[in-house]
Amino acid sequence: MPQQYRLILKNIDQPGYTPDVDCYLRHGGYEVLKKALAIPVKELPDGKKSSPQEQIRDEVKSSGLRGRGGAGFSCGLKWSFVDRKSGKPIYLICNADESEPGTFKDRQIIYKDPHQLLEGMIISCFANDVHLAYIYIRGEMTDGAKLLNRALKEARAKNFLGKNILGSGYDLEIHVHRGAGAYICGEETGLIESLEGKRAYPRIKPPYFPAVLGLYMCPTIVNNVETLAAVKHILQMGAPEYAKLGTPNNTGTRIVSVSGHVKTPGYFEVEVGKAIAFAVQNHRPESIRTDLVSGLQYLAAICHDRRNCRIEAALAIQVNHRTILRRFGFIGDEQTAADPVLRSKRRIDHVAHRLFLDLGTENGAVKLNRPVYVLDRYIAPNDKILHRSFDSRLIGRTRPLRNPANQRSPPYRSSCDPASDAEECSG
Repeated sequence: MPQQYRLILKNIDQPGYTPDVDCYLRHGGYEVLKKALAIPVKELPDGKKSSPQEQIRDEVKSSGLRGRGGAGFSCGLKWSFVDRKSGKPIYLICNADESEPGTFKDRQIIYKDPHQLLEGMIISCFANDVHLAYIYIRGEMTDGAKLLNRALKEARAKNFLGKNILGSGYDLEIHVHRGAGAYICGEETGLIESLEGKRAYPRIKPPYFPAVLGLYMCPTIVNNVETLAAVKHILQMGAPEYAKLGTPNNTGTRIVSVSGHVKTPGYFEVEVGKAIAFAVQNHRPESIRTDLVSGLQYLAAICHDRRNCRIEAALAIQVNHRTILRRFGFIGDEQTAADPVLRSKRRIDHVAHRLFLDLGTENGAVKLNRPVYVLDRYIAPNDKILHRSFDSRLIGRTRPLRNPANQRSPPYRSSCDPASDAEECSG
């Protein structure tokens, strides 16, 4: 039975812990920022010098931290791609557009520990010579935007933001920008277009790689909320210690959102690489409890992203990018490892149909022209229950329905008799 490893969530939900700066300071807040700003220039064996910024970037790269948003790309490697020779300003954007259904991990950090995010952002900005940064937050998260603005005001009052931060000579300003609720803004180039006041439409890559041609055609870093929050802990622990968490090439912790027909839906932080079979198991007091609602049997879980539309019969899947990419094709935007857990009386074909119906409504319906995995089998293209899908050309960032069917398997048919259990089987 896997235990939680609460690193980012260490203080969240603890009795008496509040999102204000005074409480954060009492729990050691901004100490890592002070340490980062005080890093001296390092003499290298070859006679060259390594700046504090380069040392932080190397530390993040050595830690093996991957993006906690969509692609799972190496954070340190992404930072290394930034064009630092163009003479243009470098921007950093925190992607807080958490719009994927069933995902609610980032907003826990924003609502309950905003200064942890800010500290990670300030360190990341310092490491990349950024003097202006943005937090792009989903428009519906009005309280989250208010909390972030209040946290920014508190940080400025304590000289953690603004001119000459803590006497270091480093200047930084961060602004909160509320999105318009467009799902596509979770994709980094669509987000940049929206931030510039344009229609949120993904840019073509190449040539518009954000590291070279991002916000205002300047080098830009776009990182997820959880990714930026992890930067603080890498510097606090040191890259070698952080890399011991998880598995090789998939280090650190991951916050998992669990919902559906479970007794205690919620968010849990586990080491990357831990199996998510815990979703329907019992627990000890310090471990994860998400057993099923009484009287129901486990049927399936939707993993990972509803655009990928694969419904799994088992939850023994490791929480790491390599395993999920191999199993499902890609990591869902701002998505975590386990989504809605389904009870045994739900008709899987109706569940799948509803997923496609929602996506077709959002993105334009076309005829389903390829099979879709459901419980390791597939729904054939001519299956009448699933006749709507959407055109992959309408979403530039992904290829939905990318998993090909095993043609040797028979088409999936419902385990629930359509003539019975009508109420339970309704979509």
